[in-house]
Amino acid sequence: FLSNFDEVRRGLLLEKVEMCDCLQDFKASPTADYDMLATRDLAKSIKEYKSFFDDKERTVMWDATQRSNKWELIGKKGNHIFMKRHAVQMAELDWLFNLTGRTFSNPVGPEPSSHDGLFYFVDLCAGPGCFTEYIYWRRQKAARGWGFTLKGEQDFRIDKFNATSPAHKFRPCYGDPKEGSTGDITSNANIRHFAGVVESDTQGRGVALVAADGDADESGEYLKQEWNMRRLVLCQAAAALLVLREGGNFVLKI
Repeated sequence: FLSNFDEVRRGLLLEKVEMCDCLQDFKASPTADYDMLATRDLAKSIKEYKSFFDDKERTVMWDATQRSNKWELIGKKGNHIFMKRHAVQMAELDWLFNLTGRTFSNPVGPEPSSHDGLFYFVDLCAGPGCFTEYIYWRRQKAARGWGFTLKGEQDFRIDKFNATSPAHKFRPCYGDPKEGSTGDITSNANIRHFAGVVESDTQGRGVALVAADGDADESGEYLKQEWNMRRLVLCQAAAALLVLREGGNFVLKI
């Protein structure tokens, strides 16, 4: 029954993703109803502040971020166990919600399995791999992960993981070879391919945690940032639902 249910779930889920209008002209934004969630004056003020950086160089935005957020210094000055601040974000979420503290077992029968006790996780849109780095620091050799991200500048930097990370237990994935293995999660074929890899490697058990940290360059369109991100958010959620086990956790950055 579970196998059949998974097939139905996978088919219906990706069918809904394909039909969603946000996969079409996802750069077009609707007319905003400024009175729905806030006063018009407040909405106007937010609009002005968000649009301030539209004509600024990207380096100006990065400089402002680093000056205002002390955690940006992680991995740049002094000795730190993580390469970027994103690992600390996951650490705080883990402390609040105990995402990695539970012991997951994968019994398929009365006999012990090689899967028993392993913490399975997936890191989506994850380059350079900060969430993964934290999970390995937390669970050490008791964790096994699969990652999906864009090739190129946003690729995984496994060589930068801290020394305690069992990098050999991490499998980077980039999607369907027929699509060029680009790591583009907005490709339906790539989502299907990645879900198939995880299903095969876990023998249908799924993973206990999915973390998604997708982002896009919104230079010049900061006011439309949330609207333009909706396609990416949807595809990350679809991929997560295809690989999560019952009772698993999904962490999505928006």
